[in-house]
Amino acid sequence: MQWIYLVLTLLQPTQSFEGPNGFDFFLGDWQASQRWLQEDMTYNAFTNRAHVYKILQGHGIQDDNFKPEEGRETYFGSAMRIFDGENRRWICRWYDGGKRVLGKDFFLAANEAGFSGVIDGQDQHGKYRDHLSFHHITQRQFRWKMVRRYEGLDRDFLIGEITYTRIEEDTK
Repeated sequence: MQWIYLVLTLLQPTQSFEGPNGFDFFLGDWQASQRWLQEDMTYNAFTNRAHVYKILQGHGIQDDNFKPEEGRETYFGSAMRIFDGENRRWICRWYDGGKRVLGKDFFLAANEAGFSGVIDGQDQHGKYRDHLSFHHITQRQFRWKMVRRYEGLDRDFLIGEITYTRIEEDTK
């Protein structure tokens, strides 16, 4: 009986997150249910659509994000991810379409659950380190989150989380 379990386990498809095709699961159109921590310690929640496609002849991907507003969609930003084969990681950047500001580089590395990385920064509350992760990845859904720890504090803050659900094409 154990050999049947072993064979079935070995036949299960596995997702490889390494290499320039590591983010291919993300290609397509997604509904993104987001929530972000506000200054008053409450969360602002909204849903948007993300369109994800390859750039740089397949060495990177970009996701364009659109929010429904007043009966139409408005662009609010893009994330670009380019694979750095020498260092086995993804170089990432966020473009804030509202503020028209390109953020600083941050890096994500593949792991058995998906991708993770850190960003160091500073705001009015002090220096911090954000921990980012893409996790619970399937072809139809995955999750993203950002957890922040301020220097000198022993508490983590959930800054933001997103659940992405694939938008299926209408086959009619």
